Amino acid sequence: MNLHASTSPWISGDLDSLALLTAGRQTSLFRKDTTVYYQGDDAEEIFIVKTGRVRITTYAENGLEKQVFIAEKGALFGELSIFVDNVYRCSAVAIVDSEIYRIPVSDLVNTLQKDWNTTVYFIRSLCRKGLTFEQEILDLSFMQATHRTVKTLLNLCDQYGTPCRIDGQDGIRINIRFSHQDVANLIGSNRVTVSNIFSDLAKDGILTKDSGRYVVLDRQRLLDLLDQEAEV
Repeated sequence: MNLHASTSPWISGDLDSLALLTAGRQTSLFRKDTTVYYQGDDAEEIFIVKTGRVRITTYAENGLEKQVFIAEKGALFGELSIFVDNVYRCSAVAIVDSEIYRIPVSDLVNTLQKDWNTTVYFIRSLCRKGLTFEQEILDLSFMQATHRTVKTLLNLCDQYGTPCRIDGQDGIRINIRFSHQDVANLIGSNRVTVSNIFSDLAKDGILTKDSGRYVVLDRQRLLDLLDQEAEV
């Protein structure tokens, strides 16, 4: 089964491919929960994650939020509007302490004009995000909240999972902390719905929690749930 690994909202990149943009630059340290930029700010820089994770979120006028993607090591962010209206369409917040390169738009443009390899990598990064957004639209249009949650858990297993053994049973420990609200923001649902889904998965013996981390006890059953969705 194709899990659409290339459309996971956890996006990373290759820092070596961005060396012409980062060479000689110092990083800025953004502590956990610090805002890198706000939705509506003038887009005067793009950003590259050296270490850490950054949450990219958009807000509606009524205050509701939708998490768009998570920028991991090597990921570009803040670049989606610089060639359109020069306004950030989302907010960016450090999930953990993060070292981030800040690249003025003028330096980006000069590098793209001079170096084809950087240009190709930049275009690929934009296309990767485009595929992610397209998949999110499809999921919101055709998948129920349960299946969007299951898909998120599978993505987390792929990104942060390590094999473990809990009470004599093999499992996959997801080695980052996240809340039901975090998942709800990512899948376009609400906390109560996600909490109920997690509770059902726990009752079915698919998911548990150990030392503050979620553990998937039966990855195949999560895959089967997605297969059932595809057959509907």
